[in-house]
Amino acid sequence: MFPTIQLGPVQFPVKPFMLLVALYVFLWLGEKEARRLGLRGEKIWDIGFYSIIVGIVVGRAAHVAFNWHSYKGDLPQALSLNTNTFVLWPALLAVLLTWVVYARLNGIPMLLLADALSPGAALAWALVSLGDLASGDAYGSPTSLPWGIDLWGAQRHPTQIYYMVGVLVLFLALWLRRKKASTGEQTLLFLGGAGAIMLFVGAFRANPGTTIGGLRTEQVIGLILLAGALAADFFGCCTVRQERSTPTR
Repeated sequence: MFPTIQLGPVQFPVKPFMLLVALYVFLWLGEKEARRLGLRGEKIWDIGFYSIIVGIVVGRAAHVAFNWHSYKGDLPQALSLNTNTFVLWPALLAVLLTWVVYARLNGIPMLLLADALSPGAALAWALVSLGDLASGDAYGSPTSLPWGIDLWGAQRHPTQIYYMVGVLVLFLALWLRRKKASTGEQTLLFLGGAGAIMLFVGAFRANPGTTIGGLRTEQVIGLILLAGALAADFFGCCTVRQERSTPTR
């Protein structure tokens, strides 16, 4: 692990830095793809700004709500911006809702927007996984396989690397077919690929979150994404062939 980078007398935590890099890559590549698809690229940065605010507020509020017993006697602590005091899934759902509402209010076709964002989302995910490897987060279960890594006192599955390799392959697939794909196909490929990766890698995670019945939350979400993408592709309900407008520069 290398949780911090030393630059002279200053130490920078690697994971928050990688999250910022991932966010920039996501928005930058999203802008490029949006312009190619005929959308206004600057809207990507606008919605990114709103999403950051919404994600931080909702993720922090969810952590406070789920751990109210720890905060009720010290309310100022609820304003802490420690990256370990956020709940990811409520924040992601709030960000997704922000994108949907913004797209509707600004007349942006949601499928085109999702297609534009898909390659950048895969590449950003790889960078987040690299940050997890540096910090030791999202670690795997113990293993005797020769490629296990020494982490937290045991040889473990390098689940961070599994994720990174999987989403880089997904990014490559999205990037190579982006000019030939019909509207919606990139989105379905990303969702289905992400679901398959989560379903596979989730089996090797240590201390996973669980749902009712002891099922791993990560794998359940992956199965839902994969099954939904396959069903949508089979019935053709999320892909359309249409004329694309001339990109706005």
